Amino acid sequence: MPKKFLKILSKEDALREVLSFCQPIGVETIPVREGAGRVTAEPVFAERSNPPFLCSAVDGYAVSFEKTVTADVRSPILIPYDDCQRINTGERLRQGFDAVFMIEDVEERQEGIIVRRALSLWENVRMLGEDVIEGELLLPPNHQITPFDLGLLLAGGVKYVRVKKRPRALFVPTGKELSDPYDADALAMPEFNSYVALSLLSEWGVLAEKS
Repeated sequence: MPKKFLKILSKEDALREVLSFCQPIGVETIPVREGAGRVTAEPVFAERSNPPFLCSAVDGYAVSFEKTVTADVRSPILIPYDDCQRINTGERLRQGFDAVFMIEDVEERQEGIIVRRALSLWENVRMLGEDVIEGELLLPPNHQITPFDLGLLLAGGVKYVRVKKRPRALFVPTGKELSDPYDADALAMPEFNSYVALSLLSEWGVLAEKS
């Protein structure tokens, strides 16, 4: 007598039954650089502010904005090199400087730079913690880490992160009529579902293999 499916479960009931056999798989600590695709096991907080200091938002010259208040196109002023700092984007401002001229806005002379406009306080300056503040929540628990998240974590001084261990799966294809597509027997029915399943499981972060 042929076998029959005597009981049909709803999708929700089937999922509930499968999950009833599942156990927590634990957590592990990994370097942030290896975290893409992994799932956070706990909240992740910034361990430092970024930028960690006052830094330039442009390439140019850092100055004291007060030394530029009289500068305009008709009355340019000369700022000696001792009173300014040649600076690159992201570089720390030295003490006493609080604004930055873009390199395109200055004329470099042997004795200093010529400027033709005034700067405002903190113009072209990135402030301490502008991107991330120490102690700020960066990622919640149960969050799948993206490549962009890696940059956020590293900017916040996080070098290691607690993540859930990756689940493992073994795919066992059955059926005497089936043959692996890479086998020599071209007349057999190719078994390809396992390769589809393995690829899907891999996308979901599962360590999957075929029997």
